[in-house]
Amino acid sequence: IGGVILVSLGLTYFGIVRPLLCFFKVLDCGRSKSEKQLFELKAFNPQVANLNNTTITPELAKTLATQIQEALGYSWNPASWVDDDEDSLYGAIQRAGSVNNMSLVSRYYESMYDESLVARIVSKTNPEEREKIVTIISKFKQ
Repeated sequence: IGGVILVSLGLTYFGIVRPLLCFFKVLDCGRSKSEKQLFELKAFNPQVANLNNTTITPELAKTLATQIQEALGYSWNPASWVDDDEDSLYGAIQRAGSVNNMSLVSRYYESMYDESLVARIVSKTNPEEREKIVTIISKFKQ
């Protein structure tokens, strides 16, 4: 009987409790592969871009930052708080067109919304969506 109790407690912890604690970031369960890839991309480093190495205007970078912010569920529409607009997110990233341009967008996002763009993307997307973002950025010309 003691073995059955120990097994059931173990299954409960590792099958239900621990995944919930990881999901709500109470425990640091490590980053998934797609999260690591996003954090390693220079495209989300606000320090990479400067006005000499970008091909978009600051106004367009601000517009793309706003589009990303709205796509990730920060808007006046409560339905968007739980239902993100991934196509709008992908479109804004594609529209940036280069690593340096995306870095400029990240800089404006951080200054406008007082939050890291890559951290926001990680918190609001699933691994498949992050993989698609990595694929989009990997196709940028260096």
